[in-house]
Amino acid sequence: MNKHENVRNRIQALLLDSNEENLSIAAKREILSSGKSSITPLIEILEDRELWNLDAPREGKAPIDAVRLLADLNAEQAIKPMLAALEESDPIEMIYSALLFSLEQLGKCVFEPALAAYEQSDDWEYKSSLCSVLSN
Repeated sequence: MNKHENVRNRIQALLLDSNEENLSIAAKREILSSGKSSITPLIEILEDRELWNLDAPREGKAPIDAVRLLADLNAEQAIKPMLAALEESDPIEMIYSALLFSLEQLGKCVFEPALAAYEQSDDWEYKSSLCSVLSN
């Protein structure tokens, strides 16, 4: 098993296989200490829409933790997957708020992709969400 697979497996264990309701500080530190090698596995967790469900491991909190960790890592390559997730999420879902906050946390690098997404979309609810991101 190579380093990338080890990091992926460890992140999955910490985010999906844990019996903890909330991600521990130690788990967060461990993931963040992996740096850029943790970005792809975190994006994969975000993109797995089955993990958003309340009947998913940790009651759908793994993608929320993944989004927050991606922002903490300043993962610019996660912007497009995060924008896609924002478009698919509903404002009443827990992940929606995490996405808005995390996209805003990423700062100026979000502006161009968010503006492009706004211009390409016909969905007014999504456009409203993008306005929130763009205004920060």
